[in-house]
Amino acid sequence: MNEEINSGTKAHAAPEDDSSQAVEPSENEPIQVKAQHEGLSKRLANHASTARSIVVNALLLALVVAMGVVLARELSRDTVIVEPLGVPKGLAERGYTGEILARRLIDELTKIRKGASTRKNDINPEVLPDWSQPDIQIPGAPMSLRSIVRYVQESFSATGLHISGEVTRYENGLRLRLRERGSGTLEDVQVNSVDEIDRLLQFSARELQKKIDPYVLASYLKDKDINQALGVIAYCLANEPTADDPWAYNLWGLILKGEGQYDRALEYFAKAIKVQNDFVLAYSNSGIALAHLKRFSEAAAKHEAAMRIAPNDPHVYTSWGRSLTLEKHGKQAIEKFKTAVSLDPKNAHAYNEWGRALSEKGDMQGAMEKFEVVVRLLPDNKVANNNYGNELRRIQRYEEAVQYFKRAIALERDYGAAYYNLGLLYEEQRHHGRARLCYDKALATEGLTGEEKKIVKQDRKKLLARYPNANKPPPEGHCT
Repeated sequence: MNEEINSGTKAHAAPEDDSSQAVEPSENEPIQVKAQHEGLSKRLANHASTARSIVVNALLLALVVAMGVVLARELSRDTVIVEPLGVPKGLAERGYTGEILARRLIDELTKIRKGASTRKNDINPEVLPDWSQPDIQIPGAPMSLRSIVRYVQESFSATGLHISGEVTRYENGLRLRLRERGSGTLEDVQVNSVDEIDRLLQFSARELQKKIDPYVLASYLKDKDINQALGVIAYCLANEPTADDPWAYNLWGLILKGEGQYDRALEYFAKAIKVQNDFVLAYSNSGIALAHLKRFSEAAAKHEAAMRIAPNDPHVYTSWGRSLTLEKHGKQAIEKFKTAVSLDPKNAHAYNEWGRALSEKGDMQGAMEKFEVVVRLLPDNKVANNNYGNELRRIQRYEEAVQYFKRAIALERDYGAAYYNLGLLYEEQRHHGRARLCYDKALATEGLTGEEKKIVKQDRKKLLARYPNANKPPPEGHCT
């Protein structure tokens, strides 16, 4: 049964047609009633017209405000817009639609940015899928809000990057070609099998990051492929604005420092300072390189210069503490770490270096406490999990240590340091075959420095000299 909506007034039903009961109206009554009805209708029409005008004006005002907010936001930020990718029909039928592949490309780009250990990473432009952009159809107009935003962006040269592209068949594999609107194509990426879509998107994301900010890509590659990282740094110095040069020279120095080439590293830190005299990171990194060379007075001078430039930067005191640790001045080093933490209580880098200093001093319990803080601050950081696992290994809490090493490896499949520490653990447990597999896995990764690879090779050689049977495949058949 359908009921009437109660409008707040009493509804009267029309009487049944019964002429015997009808009352004859007077002669003037119909005219009076008609005039009253016409006046009421006019008043209601006027009210309705006024209400419509109010509603329309309110909608137009809301639309203008929305346009203003969106335009201000879009013009004030640097964005990268990724359109859905063109895909072959067969690939789309397997669930790899253009939107899905574009989203996964953005995810790979996000991994690069999160994996790049650099403070410059904070200025990366936002990357958004094209279909997430705000859009409102303007009533009675041929243009939508998104179209107006794009028109204004292009008029003010504030479009950032707008990326499109397509996946095509290439021999037995696939090719992904990305292009920038109004500029041209990026370097093609090819894989040899249609099942290597993850690898296709991974390397395409690297090409896109190289276009957006090559320095961030170089920082990401630093722990994975040194030669590729150096190639991207050279590209950065040749193509990017001069303002990026100190960052690039500093990163080049860091790579050389990691390889134990401290004198050459100092040359590149000096180049960074020459380009930008107050580039504090280069001063701090010079201090650590000098400490490795046992030129401690020169190291102290560099750290003092860094402190004069940035007296409230916790990184300055953390780096100074690292140099003092190398100088075997543990108490002074700890004071620097305390200063860094007082400036930033959530500075994981300071706690990590503090833990390393205590570990090298033999204070395993103190080191564990600091590394535990790092893990709490950075639960998804491979270094944090690896370092905490290593301290657990040293006090023979093996089962817990294994979990943290595996967690570090899950975060970065090619994390050589975690494989090496896992190898040490298995060797201590007399699982010699499994230890050898872990050492081999560590050496197969691209993330170890030259100095680190030497250490792994030496330990592997000692293991096989003591236990020749370690060359036999272990029952587990794998390292992890």
